[in-house]
Amino acid sequence: MSPATRHPVAKTKAARGDTGANPGFEATLKRLIMVKRVLRKYGYPPDKQEKATQTVLEQAELLSELWAA
Repeated sequence: MSPATRHPVAKTKAARGDTGANPGFEATLKRLIMVKRVLRKYGYPPDKQEKATQTVLEQAELLSELWAA
């Protein structure tokens, strides 16, 4: 994953004030929607979209743990 893709996810999370402190279902859905928007913006191919989505979600979860601490 390129740094250009990781930055918009972090920037979007910071702008929304989402620190990951609420690890509930609703927060997970919001992260999924945000990740899919970033992936679409950077034109990930459909055949690799699921793997890219999972990678970005894993990174977002790691970041949310750091931000919550």
